Amino acid sequence: MALIIGTNSWVTIAEADSYMSEKWNASATWEALEDSEKTQLLITAYRWINSDDRYEISADEDSDGVKFAQIETGWYIYQYNDEIEKRMSLQAQGVQDFDVSKFSESYKIGVGSRLPDFVGGLLDDFESNTVVTTLTRELD
Repeated sequence: MALIIGTNSWVTIAEADSYMSEKWNASATWEALEDSEKTQLLITAYRWINSDDRYEISADEDSDGVKFAQIETGWYIYQYNDEIEKRMSLQAQGVQDFDVSKFSESYKIGVGSRLPDFVGGLLDDFESNTVVTTLTRELD
């Protein structure tokens, strides 16, 4: 699959390469990836961001914040995909708490985002202002 600006990406591989060349402790690893791997990471990051209801970002957005968020999300996926998949699997099974030795985690089902907090900060300007209201009424 090709990286297509305005369809499945906000950023080009060249822009991602430039950004990652200045990121501490990441440039050599990113550089070693094949373009096909970078494409997959960036498309997956685009889909994650685009599917997050907290943000409204047009397909043709070209701001640095959105581009940096996509690149950082792609890098996050590269680094933590196995752990993310494990946690998503546990949550899909209804697990809310688990303990292993001195390590424990708790999940609130249906709450949260797969995006790291710092990526959310890059997307502050695109937060949705959608108001959700629940109406209640009694019927005879």
